[in-house]
Amino acid sequence: MNLNCQMQNSDWDGLALGALTPQAAAPLVAHLRAGCSECATLFAKSQAAVLALGASLPGQAPSQLVEDKLASYVSKTKVVAMPAPRRSSFAPWLLAAASLAFAAWMGFNRPAPPALPVAALPPASAPFSSSAPDSVAQPVETTRVVDPNPELQNRIRELELNLAQARQAATPVAPTPSIAPAQKEPLIVKVEDPEKDRQLNLYRERLQQLEALTQAQQRQLAELQHAKDKRLEQMTTRLASLEVDAAVQKKVIEDYRNAFRTIESNGMKQVELASVDRAAQNSSARALYSKQGGLLVLAHDLPKLPDQKCYQLWILRKGTPSIVSGGLIKLDAQGRGFLQSPPTPALNDATGFAITDEPPGGSVVARGHKLLFGAI
Repeated sequence: MNLNCQMQNSDWDGLALGALTPQAAAPLVAHLRAGCSECATLFAKSQAAVLALGASLPGQAPSQLVEDKLASYVSKTKVVAMPAPRRSSFAPWLLAAASLAFAAWMGFNRPAPPALPVAALPPASAPFSSSAPDSVAQPVETTRVVDPNPELQNRIRELELNLAQARQAATPVAPTPSIAPAQKEPLIVKVEDPEKDRQLNLYRERLQQLEALTQAQQRQLAELQHAKDKRLEQMTTRLASLEVDAAVQKKVIEDYRNAFRTIESNGMKQVELASVDRAAQNSSARALYSKQGGLLVLAHDLPKLPDQKCYQLWILRKGTPSIVSGGLIKLDAQGRGFLQSPPTPALNDATGFAITDEPPGGSVVARGHKLLFGAI
């Protein structure tokens, strides 16, 4: 016998009454199958008390002795009137405790029922499975003894059957997939409203008018933008042309200022240049110069030269080199030429002036035809 079994304080009375849940009853039944004789004795006492109450055999009335003792037990017990309580899960436990107390009172002077061996429990093939570990669930080899109380065996089998049925009912069942019915398209019922349709038509016409007006305004805006861009381009071109003209006029003004400075300078000398070649025709020129005012040349009736020719002035002097370039003569549409240059050392010992036709940009050495000449 295992005197130190930790399961001896378990609820064997609840197991005998069938008041335990399947989860709470499973380890107790497995422990009894493991062969603990001490706990089997406790369970047998609980079953004997239950059988004494006559509750284990459905459909059978209790004996006259049980009824007399129950009436005597109730008359000796102080009953307190209580208001009707609300439904509670403790009611079955209170009934079980009262039943056990009555069973103990009934069997006070009676000898204790013999302990039931482990072999009195149902075989392992009964529809009940234990959740205890494998090391505890292993059966112990014991000697089978015939149970003198077959009603107790029937009660245990009924408990195990009820536990198995309760466990099967608690097992969740996978739902059977169902075929969803085909969704039907919603039925749309159109209610005719003449006034609403008329308002919608008016709004549509107004919207079309606004869209047409917007498109016309966009086209007009695009035309104005194009005209603005074109006008801006013209003004930009005109401004560039005016800037070029302004630069030319500024240069002309600067030349005239220099010319007046030459004319107004002290010691100014004047030399007339005459045509010495038939290509010069009836053209003539005048050269004004001084040491302080520089050189000023004014020409008249100069024939127009081809594009690959230009007029160039040369200064004849006593020193070396004997001929020095005085610059290019600018010619306008009327054949008037103009040249102004600042004072140079070549003017100090100048002896004459000549005008030739040279390639565009002028030459370092005179190579063209001598058209006009004047000596000092």
